[in-house]
Amino acid sequence: MQDEDGKWIIPGALRLGLTRPDAEEIFDLMAKFAEYGFNKGHATAYAVISYHTAYLKANYPLEFMAALLSTVMGSSDKISFYIQDAKLCGIQVLPPDVQYSQVGFSIEAQAIRFGLGAIRNVGVNVVEKILEARKDGLFKSLDDFCLRVDHKVLNRRVLESLVRSGAVGSFCSRAQALAVMDQVFDTAARRQKDRLSGQFSLFDLDEEMDEGIKLPDRPDFPERELLEMEKEYLGLYLSGHPLSAVLPQLQSYMSSDILTCLEGEEERKVALGGLVTGFRQTVTKKGEMMASFVLEDLTGGIEVLVFPRVYAQTRALGNDQVIVVVGKYIIRDEEKKIFAEKITKLEDLKTSEPSVELKGITKPQNRTSQMAGKRLFLRFTDDKSDLMEIVLSILQRFPGSQPVYFYFESDQKVIEGKREFWINDEDELHNALLEVMGLHNVVWKPAKNFA
Repeated sequence: MQDEDGKWIIPGALRLGLTRPDAEEIFDLMAKFAEYGFNKGHATAYAVISYHTAYLKANYPLEFMAALLSTVMGSSDKISFYIQDAKLCGIQVLPPDVQYSQVGFSIEAQAIRFGLGAIRNVGVNVVEKILEARKDGLFKSLDDFCLRVDHKVLNRRVLESLVRSGAVGSFCSRAQALAVMDQVFDTAARRQKDRLSGQFSLFDLDEEMDEGIKLPDRPDFPERELLEMEKEYLGLYLSGHPLSAVLPQLQSYMSSDILTCLEGEEERKVALGGLVTGFRQTVTKKGEMMASFVLEDLTGGIEVLVFPRVYAQTRALGNDQVIVVVGKYIIRDEEKKIFAEKITKLEDLKTSEPSVELKGITKPQNRTSQMAGKRLFLRFTDDKSDLMEIVLSILQRFPGSQPVYFYFESDQKVIEGKREFWINDEDELHNALLEVMGLHNVVWKPAKNFA
């Protein structure tokens, strides 16, 4: 017990021979522990839940990841994190599509389909009306979609979000859709209004005569612009990543990728490359400018703090810039961050040598040395002929003398690839395979184990 001043009333402890300071210290520790102490029942419940989720992820990965993603649709950061996790497990995530998507994330042909409810500005009530209209059959065109979905919920803003996110890609490209979107929407709205008032046009009486508004013959937007639309409306880059094209150039200046860095539990100096996101400037109490942002690469993201001295030496920073950050990897209360010491933009890397940028940094052994004496095993979890074709085309881009082995999980068989698919191990090959197959399906094993 404690008195009004917060001091312990400890006559029992004193009778047992403890000094007051010792007794008070013990009771202070007990009080601190009681703020969040696990009793056995509590700990057991957590252990059971952990076991159940681990079992489901290991044995029903598609169902588990689809359900997990559907629970975090309100957080683009969590969606991005779990989609990256799904890709590392070899699970393909298909883009949103008004023809096939559900409200949440769903399973489709051994892949996960992005949920319409996770698109920015698209609410559940809109998706429910889309699904209701889809019961009468798949949509034939953008015109048909706008005509059949109730305009009480499908407004211009929602339609634009669906178009820019790529959800109408079954009908047309985003450039084509945006060119005629206003005209299509206005026409469909007018015809819906006429129907409600009992007026029918010739097109309503004979659907075969209704060819809709002709789409313009124009190329789609550049890939970078399409990716930016995905980032804005889905919260992540889904079909690709702006870093993919420049990654080979960045890697010689990096000590590791971000995921490898985050797995480390020791503070150290690192050099990481990636894309600037969530950039913010702040003013310190001394009136000096500093900044913070999240550095993202193909494997994950990490927060970077840029204090005034370093920020003053850095040319103007902003979102979507490709940079290399040299700094101290810091762990504080389970939060992991980088305290930047030097920031170099991609265009400025050409004027500096990797050996200079990485001075004083321990870089992991290069992949060629790491893979010496090992063989490449590629795991296929199910019969995906299209995936096999993609993998074989990648292997043929890197011809060499190292054999490749294919492991088919359904048959529990390992087959050595034909000589035409043998490879010369390179970072670019490894990254290309990881992108299409996932981290756990691209494995190097000692050759002696498979002689």
